[in-house]
Amino acid sequence: MVDWHHCRNAPRQPPRQYAGTAFWNKENHKEKGVRFNPREEWTEVENAHPALIDKDQLVPLLARKAKARRNYRFAPASVSPYLFTGTALEGMPFFTCTACGGNMIGYRNGAERWYKYVCGNARSRGTAGCAYHTIIDKEWLERSVLSELEKRYQTPKRIKEIVASVKNNMDTTAQDYHQSIKRFTDKKQDLVLQLQRLLDAVKAGMPPEVVIPETHKLRDEIAGIDDDLIRLRKAPPAATQIEEEAVEKFLSNFKTAYDAATWPERKQLVRTFIRNMEFDPEKREIRVHFYPDLAVQSICVGRGT
Repeated sequence: MVDWHHCRNAPRQPPRQYAGTAFWNKENHKEKGVRFNPREEWTEVENAHPALIDKDQLVPLLARKAKARRNYRFAPASVSPYLFTGTALEGMPFFTCTACGGNMIGYRNGAERWYKYVCGNARSRGTAGCAYHTIIDKEWLERSVLSELEKRYQTPKRIKEIVASVKNNMDTTAQDYHQSIKRFTDKKQDLVLQLQRLLDAVKAGMPPEVVIPETHKLRDEIAGIDDDLIRLRKAPPAATQIEEEAVEKFLSNFKTAYDAATWPERKQLVRTFIRNMEFDPEKREIRVHFYPDLAVQSICVGRGT
């Protein structure tokens, strides 16, 4: 007989519980903001409830889950309704919390038109992640920042300064990226050469058991460098081209251009003028760092919370 209650809830259960195992003393009910006790304090009980799978099926399931966890990469939504989430042009987080260093993320409670910003660490881990859980109204914040941006950039001289500064920063990021690729590639070539010399020594009569430990070590180092190169090549710096003419046209009628743009275009346009933003929950202010001189404009958090 199939236990439909367990089947409906199965996706939310750890794989070991599929095989009838239960865990007691998992949750921490004493410390505020801490959900689970340390793993070593859990009590594991086998055959605590009817199993959905047998233990022979559990082993490969746990192996697949561990592999998926190692290979998983968090990625933002392709189209987000939040203007200030995600990364800046230079690849760093665009909007962060100064109290804990975490990203400010979008936050919804399900109600229509209820959109807020909140510290991601506070949202996901409570006070264990960040001592502040200040909620900032999305519409108020975005309107305030856009208003300041529109007032700040008016002259052709400022536009030229912005474009030059952003291009320079992006060129520096691209240069650092290519230098990292070259450094790993050169290191790999050196290790491959060392490995080949050892193999040649074996061919020349050296006992294999003398060089086998070193060859294994070199192969492991080469594999590690290959992994680093794969990760780097999967995340190259943005090859964004910033056209001065487009920036001038955008600023000549900021509101019209912004309203006509798609969400990805709006996020890109904003990042052309703003390097990054910081929320200081202790002072209850948001600091906006503008290009090209990185002048800081503070916005007090009041009615937006």
